[in-house]
Amino acid sequence: MSRRSRDRSRKRKIEKVGLPPGSSIYVGEDREESLSIEITSYNLEHISIKSKATLSDLDNLDPSMYHWVQVIGIHEVDTLHKVCSHFNIHPLTEEDILNTLSRPKCEIFDDYLFSGLKMVKNEKPDVIVEEEQISIILKANITLSFQELKSNFFEPIRERLHNPVSRARRKKADYLFFSLHDVIVDNYISMIDEVDEVNTKIETEILHSRSEEILARLQALKSDLLYLKRLIFPVRESVVKILRSDSPHIDAENLKYFNDLYDHLVYVTEGIDTQREMVVNHRELYMSIMSNRMNSVMQVLTIVTTIFIPLTFIAGIYGMNFRHMPELEWRNGYFMVLGVMFVLAVLMMFYFKRKRWI
Repeated sequence: MSRRSRDRSRKRKIEKVGLPPGSSIYVGEDREESLSIEITSYNLEHISIKSKATLSDLDNLDPSMYHWVQVIGIHEVDTLHKVCSHFNIHPLTEEDILNTLSRPKCEIFDDYLFSGLKMVKNEKPDVIVEEEQISIILKANITLSFQELKSNFFEPIRERLHNPVSRARRKKADYLFFSLHDVIVDNYISMIDEVDEVNTKIETEILHSRSEEILARLQALKSDLLYLKRLIFPVRESVVKILRSDSPHIDAENLKYFNDLYDHLVYVTEGIDTQREMVVNHRELYMSIMSNRMNSVMQVLTIVTTIFIPLTFIAGIYGMNFRHMPELEWRNGYFMVLGVMFVLAVLMMFYFKRKRWI
């Protein structure tokens, strides 16, 4: 999301101030695409996909099958409200779905489980974190997912569902609920690995380059990591909430998958902290190298100045306009003074070398 789009989203959020809880107002970037609904129905024997489903198709879902209802495009408030109303989704949950600036969270209701989180991506040359709001609801044998844009993030899950011997086909809807989370968390891991590569590249550049752009890149990377932390840390809290809830929506035998998901999130959050420390260390390394280079320059200038101080003193003495200076009458006085100055400079260089100052 661009800064201008984010500013518009915040403006809409400000417009919500004073409205009652559960108000259906879209807070996010302006979209031109139309809202679309895709329904994937499956069990061990059959799978069917309706890519251009309508609201009336939601009335004809086979109760003997599991269903994945994808709503792509949450900016059309009226249509999304009808979808939520059809499945008896609480207005507070609908409000969270429509607010793309909301903090990732998990809420457990009597008849469904709601999870809102962010899909992070990097589609630019530099590490610039972009996010997309993903809302997932588990309700009996139905899993609903709400996305801002159509993407291929969940393509691996579709491929698994087409495989009749896959775990996704053999498990219930709660496993699909887990799988959607798993894909998003795997993307977090990929993002951290990419940040690590950028950090390593910056470290190499620090050791071999004097570019001042490195500081700007380090600052941008630090900001991205802080932003990632704000997006990802609440997801770990959500998974913990699911594990501790004893929710009837999650089969006990599938809790091990959520435990594994929690382990991945621990890896991601620790990775964020590690990368932030690396950014700080790289900044200190850069400043240290620049300071050492400056000290080297100052050392050379100091040595040159020190050598020329006595030479300047001698030249200053013989630059005085006294009439009776016996050396002025010497035939080879000029060459003798130059020789003394040369020998003095050599002796000082030898002394500095012996002291290991140069």
